[in-house]
Amino acid sequence: MDERTDDAISFSTELPFAERSTTLARSLLRHHLHQGGAGRVLAENAMLVLHELVSNCIDHAYPCPNETLQLSWDVRPDRVDLRVTDHGPHPRCSRCHPARFGEVDPLEPPAGAPAGRTGVTIEAREPDLAAPRGRGLLIVQGLSHRWDVTTTEAATTVTATILASGRAAGSPDATGEPAASGQSG
Repeated sequence: MDERTDDAISFSTELPFAERSTTLARSLLRHHLHQGGAGRVLAENAMLVLHELVSNCIDHAYPCPNETLQLSWDVRPDRVDLRVTDHGPHPRCSRCHPARFGEVDPLEPPAGAPAGRTGVTIEAREPDLAAPRGRGLLIVQGLSHRWDVTTTEAATTVTATILASGRAAGSPDATGEPAASGQSG
């Protein structure tokens, strides 16, 4: 869905839960960045962050019931807000995996254990320098003014805000105060 308001282009869609969706997502975002008047640096940073979020989703999560992931964004000339939603890192939902559930859920945590994904922490970590991968969230953190993770029993949404000023989390603003750092919810 493509919608233009006075100051933003808002877009949301579902893409196949497949590697090719990283390229498709970047192409769709590039189109909206151009339409929304985003400058070159903002556009490049936003496309790289989106690529990392979609890649992480495909590598570490489960698809929605129709084998998709959900994307949405708001593009303004000075800022881009990105959202990538998946079904989480486990096959525990009876809505999406009804065949796995009978009267007793064999995957149900023991009494007193947290249910679903609520409270799961996702954070950028120092990579293994010998590893060929594992730097995605460090890139997201470095290029985003703010990023966070919202988890429920049904889904995980990672949100990132990229500013045209290029001011990322932890870098000082005009007052010398650090910006809000990446965090998880």
